[in-house]
Amino acid sequence: MKTVVPKIHYPFNKGISPYIDLLGQWSERCIREEYSELSDEAREISLKTNYGDVAAYYYPTASYEKAFPICRWMIYVGCYDDTFGTMDRRILEPMNQLIDQVYHGKDLSRADSDLGMQFLRQVKIITREFRPFATPAWERRFAASNRLFLEALVTATAYNYKKLVRYPSLQEYLRIRQNIVAVYPCTNMAEIVADFILPPLLVDHPVIKRINQLTTLLMAFCNDFFSVERERRDRETMNLILVLESERGCSLKEAYAEAMELNNQFVNEFVELRNSLPEMLELNEPLERYVSTLELMIHGNLQWHLTTSRHKV
Repeated sequence: MKTVVPKIHYPFNKGISPYIDLLGQWSERCIREEYSELSDEAREISLKTNYGDVAAYYYPTASYEKAFPICRWMIYVGCYDDTFGTMDRRILEPMNQLIDQVYHGKDLSRADSDLGMQFLRQVKIITREFRPFATPAWERRFAASNRLFLEALVTATAYNYKKLVRYPSLQEYLRIRQNIVAVYPCTNMAEIVADFILPPLLVDHPVIKRINQLTTLLMAFCNDFFSVERERRDRETMNLILVLESERGCSLKEAYAEAMELNNQFVNEFVELRNSLPEMLELNEPLERYVSTLELMIHGNLQWHLTTSRHKV
């Protein structure tokens, strides 16, 4: 019996890129031509994900020149999660180290497989394509955000894909999920889209840090609502509803209700912080533009989930 996703509401604007069709065509070509080493199953999942739609819904205001590097990153991170993310940590950790080295500007290393080399090649292209819009400080932060995702994949191997499923506690889930959802790099890319590379005083400001954290968790929760059945079937444990069901010993319906309550609590907190942004004089306008880009991203994530067939079982 399929569960019914509760109605999610965000008090944020939404949009869609005028390049959605071009992004869709390009992403399919990229998956077929630049990821030739994917298994047939992984390629089918990737095509079903509609990465062009992801980029178009997340960043509707991105220029043509920025939309395609963003889409390339989304294809890379999704395919990496679907392939290396499902492997034993003895395979995952060495590959993660190579990926991290490329993010930090190292020359391409020799991976243990042609599939690994394809991912290294894509990361090299991604860093090169973002460079015209970035700064060295942004590149370092982008690399660090991507490393959080890679490290979380390793941490999750202690829970995922086991014959006997063991769910993390809610606190463990929140700590791991905010990184494994790979939204912190998306907040970095929001800077690129908003034409505002955050200065250090804003990167480290507690209000901005919490807004970015809430963005990652809200987007993770949305994914969890739509993917419960698939993740239960595949023995993936980083799902808020399944974690609550396990920890509380409650019904799935009750877990959905508690998850929605937590989601709404975080939405309200986001709105409160959004209405009390730090006053930065000449930075007020670009900061407003950056936070508005995050809001579009949160709502765009919901729009994509409503259209993709990725999570259907």
